[in-house]
Amino acid sequence: MAVTIAPAVLTAEPKQFAELAQTFSAFAGRLQIDITDGVFTPNSTVQLKDIKLPEGVACDLHMMVSRPSDHIADIIALHPSLCIFHAETGENLLPLFEQLKSAGIKAGLAL
Repeated sequence: MAVTIAPAVLTAEPKQFAELAQTFSAFAGRLQIDITDGVFTPNSTVQLKDIKLPEGVACDLHMMVSRPSDHIADIIALHPSLCIFHAETGENLLPLFEQLKSAGIKAGLAL
């Protein structure tokens, strides 16, 4: 069985995000980028509009946000490999999953 190491990038600073993404991309074929909004979680991280996904590595977005629908346009613009939302948001996630699928992005659900 193959093992995949996917380091998580979790920072509030765009410059540090770029540095971590570059460092991790040197040895990992996949990255998990954690995005928080300070509402769903007590802290906030870098905003989607302030980051660029590294090339040549699969990037997954773990969206720990209270209103995923507010972020869908930015997610689609970044075009990650996978986007995971939390069921606890209370939003109907099916339309968002359909939009992601139409854009060629896989969708996941964290319980």
